[in-house]
Amino acid sequence: MVIYEQNKKQFIEDVTNARITEAIMNGFTKNGIHWGGDSEKRSWLPSLRSVRDVLCKTSIPDDVDVGIEYRFPLGGERIDFLIFGADKEDRENIVILELKQWSTVSVFDERDDMFVKSDLKGGLVPSKHPCYQAYRYQNDLVEYSPEIAKKGIGVHPMAYCMNLPPDYRDVLCGVPYEKWPKKAKLFLGGDEYLLAKEIEKYISKRTKDNQPLYLLDQGMPVPAKSLQKMLSKILKGNEAFELKGNQEDIAHLCNLQIATALADGEKRTIIINGGPGTGKSVLAINLLVEWNKRGYLSIYYTKNGAPRACYQRLLGKGDSELISKFDGMFPTQNGIAAFASNDNVVKVGLFDEAHRLRKRPFQYRNKNMLDDIIKESLVSIFFIDENQRVTVQDIGSEELIRETAEKYGSTVISGEAYKLTTQFRCNGSEGYAAFIDNLLEVNPTDNPYPPRDYDFEVFDTPMEMKEALKAHNDDKSTARLVAGYCYPWNLKNPDRGLDYDILIHTDKGDFKSVWNLPSKSPNWAVRKESFDEVGCIHTCQGMEFDYVGVLVGNDLTYENGSVVAHPERISLDDNSSGIRKCKDHDLAMRLVRDTYRVLMTRGLSGCYVYCEDKALRDHIKELIAKSREMIKA
Repeated sequence: MVIYEQNKKQFIEDVTNARITEAIMNGFTKNGIHWGGDSEKRSWLPSLRSVRDVLCKTSIPDDVDVGIEYRFPLGGERIDFLIFGADKEDRENIVILELKQWSTVSVFDERDDMFVKSDLKGGLVPSKHPCYQAYRYQNDLVEYSPEIAKKGIGVHPMAYCMNLPPDYRDVLCGVPYEKWPKKAKLFLGGDEYLLAKEIEKYISKRTKDNQPLYLLDQGMPVPAKSLQKMLSKILKGNEAFELKGNQEDIAHLCNLQIATALADGEKRTIIINGGPGTGKSVLAINLLVEWNKRGYLSIYYTKNGAPRACYQRLLGKGDSELISKFDGMFPTQNGIAAFASNDNVVKVGLFDEAHRLRKRPFQYRNKNMLDDIIKESLVSIFFIDENQRVTVQDIGSEELIRETAEKYGSTVISGEAYKLTTQFRCNGSEGYAAFIDNLLEVNPTDNPYPPRDYDFEVFDTPMEMKEALKAHNDDKSTARLVAGYCYPWNLKNPDRGLDYDILIHTDKGDFKSVWNLPSKSPNWAVRKESFDEVGCIHTCQGMEFDYVGVLVGNDLTYENGSVVAHPERISLDDNSSGIRKCKDHDLAMRLVRDTYRVLMTRGLSGCYVYCEDKALRDHIKELIAKSREMIKA
């Protein structure tokens, strides 16, 4: 979908006469697509003036098509600028221009070749390398667009950082980024003539049939043969995605249902229930790869961006070039909205952490996300655990999924045969998950004491807990600190003048730490250096680690023989959960409990806990002691 499409002459006139901003805004409004607000609006005219100046230096004719803000219906991202035409030999080509107004740039992390540090948003947020980003867009078009594959259209990515002086070329072309300018040509301020000549290599005339840019959207997107071939090998030997236990049985049943739906064209909705650590995500990724490999557009969506990024990284085995080829399989929530105009455009939609679905997430332009998901998917598969809702806005429930499926004539398939039961986390201990449910009074169970087959400990200070946890964070295993909603986000508010977020006073000194802010690392879950940062619920939900250390704040206490949740003690900086302001007190208390349930079930081999409330610490210690006494007996 192209927000603005005109020929070169009209584009130059619209920019010169300052009409371009209004034209782009009208395009967004007409197509019902979100745009980034005032800051993005202010960026269009200066960026496009630079592009106009480049096009004026070229010899390409006035009737060649150009497009602004092209959103391909995969992933929800937008391509800044496209030029569509033919070369001197009548080969049709598309030139992609990724535009950046940065004035400074530096290496974000010498071990990471995807992210740079720019002056965007004050340098607080790492940005993707512009050549990497342009290369990703090329992959999306080449790997999924049937029109490009059918016509053999050439796609040529370029990055234009019009405000960066030539001195920064060494940064963007040097270690660790040296391969990206070879994938997509890089142009800086002062390179206008060179960029003009590069464009002329591919665009010298309008195409013979005068097909405009919007024809790129014609036909249902499908994985290209090259991507299918790649995926046929991607899971072999990858232990992270090996199916075990009854995962294999459910995968087989799902494959049968999908094959039947493809044959008869009838919609199906599959609901797969499974508690923490039962392998919902592993099953989802296997189905994702299997059906893309067979040539059917299949997508994986989960609300939290961290799991999506982590699974892409695992599939690509850390190779950023390979990772970029999987972007279309992992759309954002706004990418979901892009599909919604076409019924059954997605053949297999896999929706992990479905309990975290929201009716209309932030920046989501359509009316109802769950409606869109089922409408656009021939087969929609929901992986759900209703006891893992952690915000007031979370609406995902089996009941609502059934109601929505019925609205769109989709047959619902669920039941015991589709329930994941084997525990792979918590050292394979089903008893531990049941113990946590009982401890937090989420669900009463017959497991009042922690099992002996899982490393569960309570510490008197967070310093002692962190030190014990540190022994489990090495090259072969991961350990992470996590916490709930009750601590402030000081570093997001630099006017406070503090160099920490979390401060806990103890008899043995003060504990200080920081949240996993984006400026620290976009890959918190997989970087060893992230050990000194505390993960929030939105970063770690859906993830797992060898060991997890949970900071339990004063929003959870032990009083009069019961564990009590205190929604009113949620941090004033929490703008995402809605718990503190929730008028339904029972729901608010349940969400506090569910949050700690999620946090305490992230560890594969062990969970360490520090509770600010001494009574709660002593209560859990007593349960551990009784468990050990029973073992001795």
